[in-house]
Amino acid sequence: MTEPSVQDAERLDRVLQAVANPLRRALLERVSAQQATVSDLADEAGVTMPAISRHLRMLEDAGLIARVRRGRSHLIRFRRDSLQDAADWFARFRGTVDLSPDSLSDFVRQLSRR
Repeated sequence: MTEPSVQDAERLDRVLQAVANPLRRALLERVSAQQATVSDLADEAGVTMPAISRHLRMLEDAGLIARVRRGRSHLIRFRRDSLQDAADWFARFRGTVDLSPDSLSDFVRQLSRR
């Protein structure tokens, strides 16, 4: 097994930190089904524009979403290939770790505390 590059490790860290938050996971699920404006996402989540912007910035920095400007609106869309590195990393542990959704949530929370 080859060691990941520093850049690969940093990208994986950003993805795992981004998905460690339940609201950001919900945002990803929402935009994976259909792109949405920032204001629509804020309204649906029941959070302020500054709060949604911080969450979206973290998802964008992790490469999980893309922002497309349309006039004064920003459309948020899911980057379909963005979770592949994380999926590959998790796949290395198949058979040695319980990969059920509940255990994955616990695992990601533990990582985010480090």
